Amino acid sequence: MFLFQKIEETMMQYSDARHAVGEFIIREQDNIYKYTIGEIAERTYTSKATVVRFAKAMGYDGWKEFMKDYIAEMQYRKQHDNEIDYNFPFLENDSIDTILDNLCRLQTETLRETRDLIDKETMREAADRIISGKNIVIFSRSPNSYYAGVFTRKLCSIGYFARVAKSGEAGLAATAMGREDCAVIISYSGNNPTKDPVDKIKKRNPASD
Repeated sequence: MFLFQKIEETMMQYSDARHAVGEFIIREQDNIYKYTIGEIAERTYTSKATVVRFAKAMGYDGWKEFMKDYIAEMQYRKQHDNEIDYNFPFLENDSIDTILDNLCRLQTETLRETRDLIDKETMREAADRIISGKNIVIFSRSPNSYYAGVFTRKLCSIGYFARVAKSGEAGLAATAMGREDCAVIISYSGNNPTKDPVDKIKKRNPASD
């Protein structure tokens, strides 16, 4: 997940002074690195401790650690800046050629960005777990259930049987899984460890991650 998404989610979780810090970061996203903790606290009518608490709510030890990742993401976004709006890639009066060109460019850019963001070691570990899994169960919610079905078919085409947990039965399927089984979870954010089926899988297999 991009850091900007985490900032927005953190803002939704807190309605106290930390929310004000998040709003300021979003508003001053291009210049936030220029501010000291004291200046941010002053402009958000909070305190230095609140600014640090915001960083800790994001999973960081402190503000410096947060800013290190923030600056890195800003540089990445500038390098991958795309003039086409991802949400509205074409306008009502655009020609067919313009529409096709924009869609092709977006697909190409998406693939390129995905490749750049993939952690190869994590990808290798995921492949090993799928290959060695006794039973492969894929969990998802609409609209990701479509991707789950496509992925299941691709696995079957190379000799690995997998099934998609039925809607409304994810908790039941997760509870039935053993240590030799492999769970594949398709999630947009991937950051809620207490949701089914993650919680049930961890309770049944405490050593799993």
